[in-house]
Amino acid sequence: MSSFLDLLRSDPLTFAKRAHFELHQSPLGDDRYLELLAYDVERIASGGIRRYLCNLPPGHGKTFIFSVTLAAVILARTPSARILIVSYGEDLATDIARKIRTIIQAPWYGKAFPKTRLAKDQKAARDFATTAGGRVCARSLDGAVTGVRGDYVIVDDPVQIRDSGNLAHLESVNARFTSEIASRLNDPETGTIVVVHHRLNQSDLTGYLETRHGWIRRRLALIAPEDRQYPLKNGVWRRKQGEVLRPDAYRPEYIAELRENTGAPGFGPLYQQTFDGPDVLQVRREDFVILPFYTPPAIPFILSIDPNHKGEHGHSYSVIQCWGLLNDGNRYLLYDQWRARAHKSVFTAQIRSMKAKYRPRLILIEDNGPALELQAQFDTQSCPVILINASGNKLTRLRRHLDLFRQCQIVLRLGLAGTEELMVEFETFPYGVSDDQVDTATQFFDWIRSTDRPVIANQHPAMGVRGNVRQARALLDWNAGRPTRYVFCRR
Repeated sequence: MSSFLDLLRSDPLTFAKRAHFELHQSPLGDDRYLELLAYDVERIASGGIRRYLCNLPPGHGKTFIFSVTLAAVILARTPSARILIVSYGEDLATDIARKIRTIIQAPWYGKAFPKTRLAKDQKAARDFATTAGGRVCARSLDGAVTGVRGDYVIVDDPVQIRDSGNLAHLESVNARFTSEIASRLNDPETGTIVVVHHRLNQSDLTGYLETRHGWIRRRLALIAPEDRQYPLKNGVWRRKQGEVLRPDAYRPEYIAELRENTGAPGFGPLYQQTFDGPDVLQVRREDFVILPFYTPPAIPFILSIDPNHKGEHGHSYSVIQCWGLLNDGNRYLLYDQWRARAHKSVFTAQIRSMKAKYRPRLILIEDNGPALELQAQFDTQSCPVILINASGNKLTRLRRHLDLFRQCQIVLRLGLAGTEELMVEFETFPYGVSDDQVDTATQFFDWIRSTDRPVIANQHPAMGVRGNVRQARALLDWNAGRPTRYVFCRR
């Protein structure tokens, strides 16, 4: 028994396994990543790490290891330690504190750490104390932390997954962390802050903190993206590319299901802790170039249109974008945009107005409900209407054009109406509130960058064959004149 008690005192992994059985009546497991996390717990509890940031996939024990186990180990070694636990909600924060209290009250804990005892006059689940003056206080991020200070601040899941696309909320959480949470340390020099959560957005708390000096970051993907070695307390963990953190629980079939069905913010951020994989695309606002244009430039324009076939009664918007190719030939200018839930008459009037104002070389319209009617109204010899079949996955379609954003080839006119909403929609795509502006832009990118256009023969297109006329006209260089010998039919 004495040797086991010694292990509890000296080995956080042994402690974690006993604590897990105390709480759940089931073993913790022997996966190698747990040795790494236990080693991090050891270094945090001993003062070797003062600022720690950890990103783990769901279902891998981040809350149990870094909120429950870590706090119990700290109090075991320093009964007078004061710990503040913060989470997105009061219920989660209170549940964490309750589990810590349960472990401290366990008989085996009392035998191993006799100096750590709960104070009889302060034993509430969310705010309890030790007889040595230690304290565990649990609060929600939106709750009052004024007057609560600690030697350790543990921030566990500051944002719910459902808020992954809410940039205003993410920025508010980041600001509150700096102004109200991090300032709760009794001594900023010797105090410790631990932040653990899944990746949700490039603007989440990890994105906010990872560029700051002094933070140790632990990022573990569900599936190893590369070979890597991790120093442990005893030895080295050599993780091979493709190795799964919990291979017994996450079989290939289950992982395939997660890839297919994981909602916002996507499999990449939640499970791989990255925004570079095939499961996510995130355009940043710094990818856009904003330039002043006081009058329409003398460049060819194209209208890209995404109709909402339910008009003013639909949930989505109708969008008309006016794109131009700048003279350098490598950048695309969004000069004007109209977006609304509007009656068909208002929508068509707006198309007519923008067509007259910008004299586009052609019009692209998504081939949905009202597309045929719109083509009949606006198709002319000098400005053909091309119906676009927007087939395929939206994320995949936009990903093909990510280089345009990374190379700053997308230009927005300074003063463009709805610029902020447009950038937010791109930043949160495909999990934002709406995606109609992204769809309309992607339609333009698909057409303008097409490399598999069929060759136009010196003969009339087949009359009445779906798509032939649209393809033939789309092939014409829209900066050149159009041959009059071609006869075009309308569908």
